[in-house]
Amino acid sequence: MREARPADLYEWAISGSELTKVKAVAHWVESARFANFDFDLGVILVFVTKSNPTPVFNPAEISSARLTGLLVDREHFEADWMDTIGDGERQSSLIPLLLGQECSWEQRITITSHTDKRLLGLVAIGGSGVDPAGDPKRLEFFKSQLKSNIERLALSGELSDLDAKHREQSAVMEASSRAVHDFLVQLDTEGEITWASNSLSRIGKDPEKLVGINVRSLFDPLDWENFSAWFSALKSGAPTNSEQFRIQIGNGLADQGFVWVELVGGRFDGASQVGYVLAARDRTERIQFEIELAESEHRYRSIVELAGEGIWHVTWDGETIFANSRLVSMLGLDDTSELQGLRIYDHIDLAHLRALDFGSPDPKNGLRIRSEVELRRVTGDPIWTLLHAEVMVSASGEASLLMMFVDVNDLKQTQRELSRQASHDSLTGLPNRLEIHKQLSVMLGRARRTNSDIGVFFVDLDGFKAVNDNYGHAVGDDLLRQVANRLNSRVRETDFVGRLGGDEFVVISIGTFNDQQSAEMVQRLTKAFDSVFQLSDVSVSVGASIGFAKSSGASDDTDLILDRADIDMYRCKLQRKGNAKHSELKLNLSEGLQKNQFS
Repeated sequence: MREARPADLYEWAISGSELTKVKAVAHWVESARFANFDFDLGVILVFVTKSNPTPVFNPAEISSARLTGLLVDREHFEADWMDTIGDGERQSSLIPLLLGQECSWEQRITITSHTDKRLLGLVAIGGSGVDPAGDPKRLEFFKSQLKSNIERLALSGELSDLDAKHREQSAVMEASSRAVHDFLVQLDTEGEITWASNSLSRIGKDPEKLVGINVRSLFDPLDWENFSAWFSALKSGAPTNSEQFRIQIGNGLADQGFVWVELVGGRFDGASQVGYVLAARDRTERIQFEIELAESEHRYRSIVELAGEGIWHVTWDGETIFANSRLVSMLGLDDTSELQGLRIYDHIDLAHLRALDFGSPDPKNGLRIRSEVELRRVTGDPIWTLLHAEVMVSASGEASLLMMFVDVNDLKQTQRELSRQASHDSLTGLPNRLEIHKQLSVMLGRARRTNSDIGVFFVDLDGFKAVNDNYGHAVGDDLLRQVANRLNSRVRETDFVGRLGGDEFVVISIGTFNDQQSAEMVQRLTKAFDSVFQLSDVSVSVGASIGFAKSSGASDDTDLILDRADIDMYRCKLQRKGNAKHSELKLNLSEGLQKNQFS
């Protein structure tokens, strides 16, 4: 290795790419001080175990004035240290424990195997000057270069004696190929295969027949260009990451498919030859799973987008994770991007969110609700929806809320209309007999609680039959509608007007009723009939007999009080019939009809 006095960390990293000998590691690491990464103390621990008794490095070759190499039995290394080892971990210092010298700062880098990811060693450097952690980018670059170059040495053949003869090396690699699942090949400097592991026979290739051919031919032609670029970078000494390529199955004479592999490589300098070692791990199942997962996610999103329901997925803080186009439309937006900044609390009543403990520090995974809610549009207009919601907590503890809204607004309106039709008279729009009894019962209960009276006024038209007989039911129906409107105009907002049927109406009022007050109410209702009724081409005048009944206490029920008012109405009607003028039906034809006139 050339004398390394780089002006900066980049040149120092380039010099590191030239490392081919373990004994050059200490000199290269120390040269970092010329790039303003100075340290006073350093130690490299090289681990051995019962299953791997041969160290990847000889500690004696690493030791220097500033760097101490130690061989450590990993199985007897302090368990607490093993549990906390990690790049950049700031647990209690290791250097004073091992070297007996204090330092004000310490940085660590783990060395792992590229092939089986086992821990090979640990580098710790420290000093008494300025902590390099103050420049995190510079520190991270230094640590990554140190880690990648030392691991590159291990991958390229430092697992064994690189000075051994080619036959010994091949024997070791042959034994390794039988023990591991990876595909291994050894190349010369031109990229021709000099050795291949038996594991390649699993994909239909004869390892012996691969010797002498260019390694590129192993790969799918679609990957030749990318592989050539990757291998050129490896040969140039530039840092290379693992890459994914396709290796053809079989001898390549027919299309038998391919397997996906994750490829790593490194250079080695042996006693008799120089070359490269490539290790390829079969990733076909994983990649196929990723492809299937991506396709599944695409199908899921397509189904969700085509769904007629609005789907809204939000974080536990209420931020939107996903919303389909139907939800966007239901909220009155034009695009999903407009969801940003909207708060879920502005669109759903808090009571429904509280039922899910939404936003609580202890989300309950799988908690569900199903209820009718009003979803408020951005304009403030509500629409009725059926909400299905579920709390979701991931394996990492992240909570979210998934909601599906079914638009039932039209159904709600239909239900309201059906309910109205069931409780209201279709001709006049007034509450019908069923609703009269219901509201009277409610008002009687309210009167008992407030110590008030309920006054029931039974209104029966005088002369209605003559209108029907002379002008037909259409005119009679028009008369009933106008009577309903006039009665409504004569009562307070708190009063109730309903139609029992035929020409019978009921007015219910709550308050205090003595003889004078009830008479005043009767007079006010009677005035509704003072003026003539303009009915299409007919003008008619009709009167009304009005009976009154007042609640008498806790024993009152709806039928009883209505019966009393009905009886009083008949009493009034009989009195009116005793006076011919008061019982006469006046009918006036308009000028456009025959000259018959009823008055």
